[in-house]
Amino acid sequence: APDATSSEYLVALLCQGFQVKRARTLLKRISGGTAGGEAFATWEGGRAAALRSRASLWTMLAESFLLSGEIQSAQKSLRRARLLRRKASKVEEPNPGGNSSTVLFTNFKERELSRRATLVAERIQSGGKPISKPALLKHMGRLL
Repeated sequence: APDATSSEYLVALLCQGFQVKRARTLLKRISGGTAGGEAFATWEGGRAAALRSRASLWTMLAESFLLSGEIQSAQKSLRRARLLRRKASKVEEPNPGGNSSTVLFTNFKERELSRRATLVAERIQSGGKPISKPALLKHMGRLL
């Protein structure tokens, strides 16, 4: 199985190419590993980081499903991402404080993930109407 960074890169490429079914298959395979995919080690280390990383990938998939007009799949992916974020928030980090660059970047990634999930959720709540080509390009710039 690929490492976390390779998996993130592959999922991002698949989502940007709207190969959503392949991306979902890969994510399910990642999630189906040891301890529910929690062995998905990231450069940040720790169980919470692995859960946040997987949540980010499911959010990315939700964006692609939404842009593809597959609203129900987008909702399911977003629900899975939220569940993973909740699990990550309950995991105690070994050294959560401090100003190290890892902590700062981790906090930035968490805020970015929250912002992206909010954008997808708002679009779904607005009815997820089909997106015109110019609007699609605008949203791809914001979301992906």
